[in-house]
Amino acid sequence: MGKLSLTLLILIGLVLVSLGYIIYKNLKNPSLLGTNGEGLLTPCPNKPNCIGSDGSGYAGYTPVSFSRDLEFETIQEALEQTFDKSPYEIQIKTISAPYIHAVAITNKLRFRDDLEFLYDRANKKLHFRSASRVGYDDLGLNQTRMDDLLSIFRKQINSDEEDA
Repeated sequence: MGKLSLTLLILIGLVLVSLGYIIYKNLKNPSLLGTNGEGLLTPCPNKPNCIGSDGSGYAGYTPVSFSRDLEFETIQEALEQTFDKSPYEIQIKTISAPYIHAVAITNKLRFRDDLEFLYDRANKKLHFRSASRVGYDDLGLNQTRMDDLLSIFRKQINSDEEDA
């Protein structure tokens, strides 16, 4: 086997191992889901592919505030309707009051991003976090998606408040 053939085999092997790792990370639930023991969502790591309403991440979001007390079921229904109305493929994975975990799947490469919502009824706030499972930078996809979802959600909640 010539030197070029060996180099090519090593290069192909590295590409296959890298692809396998990306697929594994994409399909595996991350360990940083849920609350951090203090009743808050886990803060974002210092990477641009995560945004959170606790000020972590790169977008500096704040929680969604409500003018009146809402039941968790109202928040849940509004989020479900928001996901249905959005142009994104979103699957709810966990509902355990006051927490909701969903997964958004990108159109072309089918990457999975975790969406988390935590309702703080006492303070009338909805905390959220959106994080890519793979990579360092997502070119602003989490921020764009969350902006779109929050816009739909606010309309949905305001519509529900007017109907109440």
